[in-house]
This record gives sequence, C-alpha cells and structure tokens, in this order.
Amino acid sequence: MNAAHASGLLINLRRQSGWMVALVVFVGCSTRPADQPVIAAVSGRVTMDGQPLEGVSVVFESERGVLSFGNTDADGRYKLSYIRSAKGAGLGKNIVRISTPTMGPTSPLHKDSIPAIYNTQSTLAAEVVKGRNVFDFALESTQRSK
Repeated sequence: MNAAHASGLLINLRRQSGWMVALVVFVGCSTRPADQPVIAAVSGRVTMDGQPLEGVSVVFESERGVLSFGNTDADGRYKLSYIRSAKGAGLGKNIVRISTPTMGPTSPLHKDSIPAIYNTQSTLAAEVVKGRNVFDFALESTQRSK
C-alpha cells in the first residue's frame, strides 16, 4: 500500500467516525426513558387580585395521571418539573391546582388562603401541547356575584 492510498483510507475512516459519533450523540440525546411520558415545557405567572403570588405550589395533572409541579418566585413566575431533570408537564388536558405549601400533613380543618376552586375543587385546566407552553393564572380571593 502506498502512502497516498493509506492517507485516503485514513481520511475516509475519520469522516465515517465523525458521522458515527454525531449519530450516537443525536440518538442518545433525543430519546427519553421508556417509562417517562411525553412532556413539554410549561411556565407562567400566578397572581391573586392582580398581585403576584410568591411561594405557592403549582401542580398540573394530566388525564393520564402525569403529575408535574413548580413553585412561584417573588414575581409569581413558575416553571414545571416532572422528575429530576425532566422539565415540563404531560401532553393533553391537565387539571391545574394552585395552593399554599404546608410543612407535613394538614388537619382536615385547614383552610388554604387560596380558594378551593383553584386547588382541592379546582376549576382550572390547561391544554399542554408539544413545544413551549405559557399559562398565566389570574386568581381572585373572593367569588364575584354574577
């Protein structure tokens, strides 16, 4: 084998290796664990009577039972997480519950400062689709008469 032929084989091998590495990286990064549901990024803002709600819990529960959660910051903004590093919520219709977090179990007599229509008897819903989803929730502390 002459030097020119050996050099050509080496360049060809490097090209093929580069494509193989790129393929492995692409496939490895684009797959999710088989037991993990399909999720999409969800964020937004929660206000009560026009003011940001800080430190409240935001939970999305999909029709398939996928639970995702987040907490609001000082500006009422949240981002949902599913598990560990998986960020987002299950695709499809989700029931949304917003509540004040408590330390440990609560008494049956406990009354959240956030009305029940936003948590234990939630009327909030959100349709999560592929891609980025932004859901803002403007809560009211009292029910207004119609």
